[in-house]
Amino acid sequence: MTQAVPFLTVIGAGLTAYMLLLLLRYPHLRRMAWRSMLKQKRSTLLTVVGLAISTSFISMTIFMNTALTAGMKTELEKFYGRIAYDVPSRTQEAADHTYFDLQTVQEIRQNSAGVSLPIMSLPATFMTKNGNGTIGKISPYVNVIGVDSAEAIRFEPFLSSAFGSGLQRNEVLLSSHAAEMLGVKTGDTVYAIDNSNRENLLTVTAVVPEHGLTGYPGIYHGKATAIVDLDTARSLEGVQGTFYTNLLLTEPLLAKWEAVPVRDDFVTERKNAIAFITVIIGIVSLNAILIGIVLITNIFRLIAEERRSEMGILRTVGLRKFDVGRLMMLEGLLCGFCSGIFGVSLGLALAYLLLDRITASFDDVLLMDVKAPLQLDPGVIFSGLGISMLFVYICVKLIARQTIKLSVVEAIRPVQPKLKSDKTESIPRKWMFIICSLFLVFCTALIAVPDIRMRWITDNRLPLIIAMIFLSLPVLVWVFVQLLPLIEKGLLYLFRNLAVPTLIIRLALRNMNIPPLRTGLLLFLFAVVSCFISFSILYSDSMSKYMNDSKPVEFAGGHDLVVRDWRPLDTESVVRHMATSKEYAQIEPFQLSAVQQLFWKEAQGPNGPIDIKINGIDRSFAESNDIPLRARDDRYASDRETWSALADSDEAVIVAENLLKYNSGNTNRVGDTFPIVVGDRTVFKTIIAIAAESGYQSDSYGIWIHNRGLARLAESELDIHSTVFIKLGLHTDHDAIEKISRLLALQNISPVKSIVKSENSFYVSMIFIVNLLQGFNIAALGIGMLGLIVVMYRLVRQRSRSIGMLRTIGIGPKTVVLSLLLEGFFIGSFGLSIGFTVGTAISYLTFNSLFNLEALHYSLPLMRILAYFGAALACSLALSYLPARKALLVPPTEATRTTS
Repeated sequence: MTQAVPFLTVIGAGLTAYMLLLLLRYPHLRRMAWRSMLKQKRSTLLTVVGLAISTSFISMTIFMNTALTAGMKTELEKFYGRIAYDVPSRTQEAADHTYFDLQTVQEIRQNSAGVSLPIMSLPATFMTKNGNGTIGKISPYVNVIGVDSAEAIRFEPFLSSAFGSGLQRNEVLLSSHAAEMLGVKTGDTVYAIDNSNRENLLTVTAVVPEHGLTGYPGIYHGKATAIVDLDTARSLEGVQGTFYTNLLLTEPLLAKWEAVPVRDDFVTERKNAIAFITVIIGIVSLNAILIGIVLITNIFRLIAEERRSEMGILRTVGLRKFDVGRLMMLEGLLCGFCSGIFGVSLGLALAYLLLDRITASFDDVLLMDVKAPLQLDPGVIFSGLGISMLFVYICVKLIARQTIKLSVVEAIRPVQPKLKSDKTESIPRKWMFIICSLFLVFCTALIAVPDIRMRWITDNRLPLIIAMIFLSLPVLVWVFVQLLPLIEKGLLYLFRNLAVPTLIIRLALRNMNIPPLRTGLLLFLFAVVSCFISFSILYSDSMSKYMNDSKPVEFAGGHDLVVRDWRPLDTESVVRHMATSKEYAQIEPFQLSAVQQLFWKEAQGPNGPIDIKINGIDRSFAESNDIPLRARDDRYASDRETWSALADSDEAVIVAENLLKYNSGNTNRVGDTFPIVVGDRTVFKTIIAIAAESGYQSDSYGIWIHNRGLARLAESELDIHSTVFIKLGLHTDHDAIEKISRLLALQNISPVKSIVKSENSFYVSMIFIVNLLQGFNIAALGIGMLGLIVVMYRLVRQRSRSIGMLRTIGIGPKTVVLSLLLEGFFIGSFGLSIGFTVGTAISYLTFNSLFNLEALHYSLPLMRILAYFGAALACSLALSYLPARKALLVPPTEATRTTS
């Protein structure tokens, strides 16, 4: 969207210059335009307000997209700078060891044309202590980067001033964010916890802004950055010798080494998130623009009809037909300019309010804070103004062209309404009616008939089917407009014995039948908004139902919290270290188990590659996990007894059903001997159970053995990592979770993630976005109601002569008012009914395909939909009364007026 800003800026500036040219060059047209707008100041004000709301939505989208894009560029330089690739030692199949030695680093460097920097990187917890030795502030998961000072300055020259003569042992250079979290400054001391849980005292030599290396989060996505010398980093890691964990590059590799494109991955991730937010908000914006186009088209068509004779008289006294077009264009551009100024201001305010909420809601999904500073860019401001004036210009240009084509005689002659089409027009219209009706029948069958739905709707056809059903919205409106005469006949037949209702219905529907285009546009205006409202209602409702029925805790064996760590952790050691703190006794009892894991192999799952792991368990995991067993050895009476037997036996194995599913040809059953092959090592175990399929693939795919067996399979202890599972008590609160996280952080075990929150974060964010969408669509419905009011005001003025005639023949003013109210009621009710029906159908079709709503025993939220329908209809009816009561003021003498 940012690419369109210069183009829209040029359009906005150009149309503004054109408007100023008309104002200055044609003073007589300027006076006539001002007089006309002031004469109809109420409808002019409502028009400007409606267009301003439409403009505010698209301006808000442009402001937010620009701010998010600028924030992405700022963070790209802040977190990565010139770092384009990261070569981690742990994931290299070509490496013989977990770390790179100096020879390996040189070999990799020979295959890269850019600048490189070998580092020792690890996540560590930093903390401060008070004067009495108690722990002050804690900052877990800080990315510690060990560098050689000379190499680091060669990689990032700006570090020369911060390094001075070079970093010494037990000195640390903190990023500004890390220093802020710890509350320290240059010269203070901090403690870093190493991989053996020892506290290492470090002196802060400098606090530097985050840029490139000083802000690099690493492949761990650390929360802040600290730079130390290589010896200190190796001491924290617990390794001796000239070893490195990563090699940072500015250019790609040309050989066998696997490099992570960290910079490109960050850009792709952010662009996808920005595009998603822009699309969601852009749907509302396009909806608002569509409504604005319908609004301005209806209003200026009415103005052209209302002032048709006036234009004819002006033509007879010498005004050129192009001046008539310029007059209409000047009125339109003035409305567009005023609505653009107010709309851009409102859009800026909305963007400011929404940016914080939207970016915060995506933190869990993006795994990193999203910063989006809102800036007043003149180009963005003019682009919003350009959009407002552009669609006003296009709409008015088309209407003005039709007006100036009329001859003077045709313009002065009173308009005779065409109630019936001639035979030449009726034949193609009938064929079109038949084709459209068949199309609507097919769309209905797609939704209502299960056999047709299953045959036609497949994954690759779903977008096409949704687009086709959405296309049924304007088709349904057109068919409905064609059926208005038949609806009128039916209603008149029903009320044939009641004189007053018959007269009111005849007047209301006759007025709707005379200009079918205007009626169709108003119906479409209400239909498209209510369609999006029903979409958002069903979306949030189905998401909520899906979240309520899904049980992420069960997917992870009944555990509530999970932490991953690269070290081989032991449950007893972790708990014993936690128990040394006074906070441990204050926490409600919980169960913790550290499962040691060894990567085994990769399998192709339904959504991409799956890491199959060998899980080494102990008795703690056996007693706390609730992973159900699909089949088990007959010697064991329960699942718990089976897991306990595994924790006591080195010869047994439990195999996940997922493993059997994704390994074709695997026919192993309970009691079979199961070979486990890792590299050149092979062990044989007996299957005592098959675990049920789990949805928590990152932790539960694979096999389970006793943790003592991992050492015989791993080439090195460094190949074994761990996942810590925690099952909370029933009454554990957020404060207790924070204490558990804090105690684990003191062992460098972080970050602690809530399984429920992690699994549901996407759905929660989507519900928030969709509820936001629903609120905007309700505001767009307000634009539609404003449009209805403006049109009704214009209609009362345009029909003043016919209303005067009705009064002359004895029809009371209340009857006329009721006919106008009924006309507004029909437009609102018919349009809302079409929109809610089509929106509900599209939504149910989409979400049933995505979430299998029938399996969830899902029922449509009909009461909620009816509540929105009733509220919208009541508001439209109440607002229709404002222009309708103006008919009370029309005297019978208006029947004698010949010009307006």
